[in-house]
Amino acid sequence: MGSGMVPVHFMTLILAMVVMVQVTSTLAFNRGRRSDDYGALDVVVNGLSEKLTQLTAQLQALDTKLTNQNQAQDTKITNQEAEITSLKNQLNNQIESRLDLLEQPVVFTVMFKSYHITGLGSTMVHGDHGDDNLELAMLKGTTVIANAYACCSNNARTSQTITVHLNHGDTVHVQVVHGTELYGGRHTSFTGIKLSPK
Repeated sequence: MGSGMVPVHFMTLILAMVVMVQVTSTLAFNRGRRSDDYGALDVVVNGLSEKLTQLTAQLQALDTKLTNQNQAQDTKITNQEAEITSLKNQLNNQIESRLDLLEQPVVFTVMFKSYHITGLGSTMVHGDHGDDNLELAMLKGTTVIANAYACCSNNARTSQTITVHLNHGDTVHVQVVHGTELYGGRHTSFTGIKLSPK
């Protein structure tokens, strides 16, 4: 090897050092850029996270509001309708003279409907209309406000519907005028549906 030539291992060492310096400089440069980028990304992510938290809270508030509204509506509907089906109709083949009683706690107009099916072995007596029938009366207090009739046979059906204005303390009930037996449970019902607040 001549005096003007640089040893190969020395050139390799210098090249390695140059590459190391470049890599180190590049890493430092990129590390700085990444740090800056992460700082900017952190700001964006934090902002999005805060916005997401706010939107989640708003959605939860809306969900709570809708749930409360639905519950209030359900409660309102439930309060408007009161169906009475637990009527005592077949105790020792005798029917209660008063089927059920609905006492009005507030003032409003109500539509009442009663539905009845005669029981097996029903005995009909001569009614006011000249036919053998089962007769039921709906009364407001002691005043008859509607009547219903069924022919003298098993499983005969009768119903009555009337709209009544009620004041506080008024009572409405259905009473058997003629006849001895009805089917109870789901076969006999007495329903009041609120139509208006006054």
